Amino acid sequence: MVSLAPNITEIIYAVGAGNLLVGNTRYCKFPPEARSVPKIGGYYDPSYERIVAARPDLVILLPEHIEARQRLDELGIAWAEVRCEGLDGLLDSVAKIGAICGRPDEGSRVASAMRRTIGEIRSRPRHGPPPRAILCVGRGMGAGAVSEVYIAGPDTFHGTLLTAAGGTNAYSGRLRFPLLSQEGILSLNPEVIFEFVPDLAEQTMSEDDIKADWRRFPRVPAVASGRIHVFGGEHVAIPGPRCIALLDAMQRALYPE
Repeated sequence: MVSLAPNITEIIYAVGAGNLLVGNTRYCKFPPEARSVPKIGGYYDPSYERIVAARPDLVILLPEHIEARQRLDELGIAWAEVRCEGLDGLLDSVAKIGAICGRPDEGSRVASAMRRTIGEIRSRPRHGPPPRAILCVGRGMGAGAVSEVYIAGPDTFHGTLLTAAGGTNAYSGRLRFPLLSQEGILSLNPEVIFEFVPDLAEQTMSEDDIKADWRRFPRVPAVASGRIHVFGGEHVAIPGPRCIALLDAMQRALYPE
């Protein structure tokens, strides 16, 4: 079996089927055992020669792997698609991958445990209206100012995490990842700012430096109150089982009481 995405790899290990992997991407680094699996290239640029050499009985991929599906069909290699879009999609994918790997009971058990924890987080008592937040998923950092920033819309994975945590997306449009200018940031006027920085450990700046970039917006409620939260680690960009910890951290930031 070959995995074409880090979250697929994490789910395969979560259902106890890591021993079935004969290939994964260079971005598949968790759990640690995944690092020793032969690499077949990247997320969007897999090596089909390496995939063929691995002789998999199946390749598991995501909807965005359009070219990969076509090439695998040409090569006569079977593939299965899973959709990890949103929390519900992730939970369905855990159960589906468990079944694909011949471990349907374990897949159902892991999905049920995740669903139960998500339900517990959602049911925690909280006070006041849902805070309005923006979800920053990409921008230039360390320049001493924020000029443009890509944010996650309501229908993205981060958007569903925000809803489950009890927050409201300050952006209500249909774009999945709109690019905001300074004027756009001011118009949304968020009460909370979430920064997701997968490579935070490799950055030459601290969390305080990242937060300081926002000082150009002193009248934005999130900046005035210091409610800027930086989440680092590769897991903050991977819609896999570890998202439960991120969901918990986001809710605690929204409702510190």
